[in-house]
Amino acid sequence: INELMHDGDADRDMDGLISKAQFVKLLGNKHAMTILQDVGVDVVGLVDFADTIFSGDVRHNDDNSWEVGEKKLTFADFMGLVLDLRGGNTATVRDVVNLRKHIDGRF
Repeated sequence: INELMHDGDADRDMDGLISKAQFVKLLGNKHAMTILQDVGVDVVGLVDFADTIFSGDVRHNDDNSWEVGEKKLTFADFMGLVLDLRGGNTATVRDVVNLRKHIDGRF
């Protein structure tokens, strides 16, 4: 997958980080989809999580509006997250605690 990011022209800015746009471009590559499916990743379901995966911090702007930033992930963080989201994985206490922190951070 890492080779496909660089060789497949998904990492155009060459910063070594994966943005949401680069992620979507990567999933447009049939070889990348096959690799992910071979390790048990539901690629269609993964696309549904793209907004959540790359959702950054919520910021309050000077004009009294709110803005959600977009975060970028290192390849290691990205792959860890993708493999954690495989359908065969069971939820752990850590997962529930992280979910609670995520929800608390939004409200």
